[in-house]
Amino acid sequence: MPCAPRSSTAPPTRAVRSSALGLLAAAVFLGAVAVRAPAPAGAAVVHQRGFRATVAGFTSWYGSYGMGALGEAWCIDHGSHAPDAAFGYAPTDVADQAPPLRVAMAWAIGRYGWSPDDVDAAALMLVLHDVMAARYPQGMLDVDTLPVTAMAGFGGAEADVLTRARGIKADALAHQDLVSPYRLTAEAQPVPAGAQGTLTMRITDDAGIAVGDIALNATAAGATLDGPSTATDGSGIATIAFTAGPGLNRFDVSAALPDLVLHAFASTTTPAQRVAVPATVAATATTSFTAEVPTGRVVVHKTGDAEPYLPVGSAQFELRPATGAGAVATFDIGGDGRSQAVERPAGRYELAEVRPPPGYGSAAPVAVDVVAGETVTVDVTDHARRGRARIRKLDAATGAPLAGAELAIAYDADNDGTYETAVVHQASGVRPLVVRDLLPGDYVVTEAKPPAGYDAAAPTEFTVTGGETVDVRIEDRPRPPTSTSTTMTTSTTTTTTPIPVAPPGPVATAPPIPQLPRTGGPVGALAMIGTGLTLIGVGLRGLASGLRRRNVDGRSHEENG
Repeated sequence: MPCAPRSSTAPPTRAVRSSALGLLAAAVFLGAVAVRAPAPAGAAVVHQRGFRATVAGFTSWYGSYGMGALGEAWCIDHGSHAPDAAFGYAPTDVADQAPPLRVAMAWAIGRYGWSPDDVDAAALMLVLHDVMAARYPQGMLDVDTLPVTAMAGFGGAEADVLTRARGIKADALAHQDLVSPYRLTAEAQPVPAGAQGTLTMRITDDAGIAVGDIALNATAAGATLDGPSTATDGSGIATIAFTAGPGLNRFDVSAALPDLVLHAFASTTTPAQRVAVPATVAATATTSFTAEVPTGRVVVHKTGDAEPYLPVGSAQFELRPATGAGAVATFDIGGDGRSQAVERPAGRYELAEVRPPPGYGSAAPVAVDVVAGETVTVDVTDHARRGRARIRKLDAATGAPLAGAELAIAYDADNDGTYETAVVHQASGVRPLVVRDLLPGDYVVTEAKPPAGYDAAAPTEFTVTGGETVDVRIEDRPRPPTSTSTTMTTSTTTTTTPIPVAPPGPVATAPPIPQLPRTGGPVGALAMIGTGLTLIGVGLRGLASGLRRRNVDGRSHEENG
């Protein structure tokens, strides 16, 4: 009976022709009963997975049993008491079976006995009985020739159980010649860092026979595997592609294979079915190589658009792989705006500013290509936070807004005290003039042209801070009123009265002028003096006459006036 108490529906003992044979048969049966020890008190058969069904005329439990500390087990014998954990099971070597058959059973249960479903559990029991040459009422059990019509009670899964049993049997017999222990080897193709390589793994037994369809798990340190698992092919080989990393690339491979030693147990208290439990052995392999990588150097040069006022020292950058993984190098910017040189393997990276200098915003990430044997300098410019100026043009006397002033704003870009950079030139209005996007630093606003009636204010200096608004007041003083002076012009009219002229008289012949002695004698001199005096007298007389006429005219303008 397969792993269960004899069924009450078993066929009756065949009648014998002679009483002697009948007595002998009876003696044999009674003797068998006599030697069977009673089951220990409290013993109970535990069915784990499977079916209570009929195969080839025999009704029994087809599946696994719960065996307490042994776990899930399958009976390997046929025709005795079902197994029970209470029977004190101990290891046995199943020496009554040839070594290849023991290997076949060990392979079958070690490969298919881990967490099976009901179909697998029933199929595995049929295979174990097949390999052990169990004889059922309809003959020797052979799942390869067993018709599905000889099976019943499997809940409609008879065909599935039979198909599964045939597959397990074929796999078990295909591996019955394997010899312990297994050999797992691994070899990684050395390639430069960043290049693709192949990890090749192979499993054989101790005699070099390939073992196929075995799952392999691989891990790598330094390299990146395309996949963590694969399975061996018919030649026992499996491959996994990888990408090498710089330096040491280590690969660890493992596999769990069915133990080729059958783990069987027998009852120590009551004649009962022997059982076997699934067992596996671990095979491991390690391989490695070192990928030398040419390196280059990276320097960060930091600038800012407001450096004369806001230094860029104290900024910090991180260099990251282009894939976006964690930082592989850190750069600290010194007072001169430059970092230390960092050596890295050639390849593409991303430079990210993680700490901008005070007053600046972080720059956008920059792609960096490190070239073997070269130093690459990465120039990064930060933009300072801008500020605003609110400029009010006011009447100094009343505080009222003044429109119409022409204002010019200039920036001291290099912080040297001179305002050399023009910013804006614009007329003031009633509302304040707001100038946006101003770099931090010093500015001056100059009144190029004041409003009408006002004097221009003196230049006004102010300082802008990033993120803030500075208020600037420019006050113009009105000009004082101008006094109006009237200039009186007196017109003088001059009337000219002609002097009467006496009628021509006769023409007098003037005596001839005596010849003056050449020597300047007294007679000549006296004559000359006399003539001169005469002329002076005539002149004085004419002058007196003119003065009289002017006095008469003056009195007339004032009156008229």
